[in-house]
Amino acid sequence: MPKLLVAGLLALALVTPAFADEPIKVTGCVAPGVEAKCLVLRTTTGKTYDITAAKPAPAPGSFGEVDGTLKTEGVTTCQQGPAISPATWTEKAKVCPKN
Repeated sequence: MPKLLVAGLLALALVTPAFADEPIKVTGCVAPGVEAKCLVLRTTTGKTYDITAAKPAPAPGSFGEVDGTLKTEGVTTCQQGPAISPATWTEKAKVCPKN
């Protein structure tokens, strides 16, 4: 029995996760999140990302690009879209363009 337990634990340790974090670069408008201190990016294609970790911190209402790592697992306190963390913010305009 102990050998089977050790073999099972070893096999479990060697399993790679089904999902891995991946690099991402997206452009859109920044909006305040539903939760306090949260920021989201809404893209022109309608996707929403949690960009609270973006540095420098973007201003709500601004338009720009976030370059970082898309977290494919886990839950954030913001609970609005997948998180991009770490993330770098590059402002393209002080105000979002009108659609």
